[in-house]
Amino acid sequence: MFKDCLVPKIENWRVVECCKEECSVDRTDLKYGFKHGFPPGMRLTKNYKAKVKEWQSLAYLGPYEEKRAVGIVHEFLSLTVEKMVEVEKISHFRKWFGIDLNVRDLFLDHPGIFYLSTKGKRHTVFLREAYERGCLIEPNPIYEARRKLLDLVLMGRRVDFGDGDEMEKIDNDLRIYPKYIYAIESAINTYFNYVRQFLGRAENPSTPKIAMFR
Repeated sequence: MFKDCLVPKIENWRVVECCKEECSVDRTDLKYGFKHGFPPGMRLTKNYKAKVKEWQSLAYLGPYEEKRAVGIVHEFLSLTVEKMVEVEKISHFRKWFGIDLNVRDLFLDHPGIFYLSTKGKRHTVFLREAYERGCLIEPNPIYEARRKLLDLVLMGRRVDFGDGDEMEKIDNDLRIYPKYIYAIESAINTYFNYVRQFLGRAENPSTPKIAMFR
């Protein structure tokens, strides 16, 4: 079981694809290939398709090659709870990962693998294959809890604004999701800090009751 944990996520996908009768990737490219899912409406020229096919068959030739950088970031995102992370945080690990490339350019050069959200001040990268219609394909309990909290926040916005069209746009816009998550987590952390302070004062019998609720 422990050995299975050391297998990269992309390798698991390659094994599954190899066993399928109708493989979505050319089997000759499967050894080094990645799953691609291009956004709806994106026009793929013959030249671009040829470049993607050529890139899929490339091996990990050196420690500073682009293919290796894509593989590292792909695995990094696969290990996160929501298969997404701020670009700035990935940039902090560039030295340790041995990535000598501009990570933003890396994501933009591979739209079939990554989705880069540039809405607002925070730039966030998503693992495209992990999402479908703005939601994780394989959610976990932590992700589900966060989504429920987000629904509560959006419910309050519906009451405040009463604009169903705008809320539908927000619900379906993947780019706006991280902003609400960060706000919710900040509020939760503040709440639990108050709880810890409350419990600490409650353990001290000399503390006036009114102090617990300040």
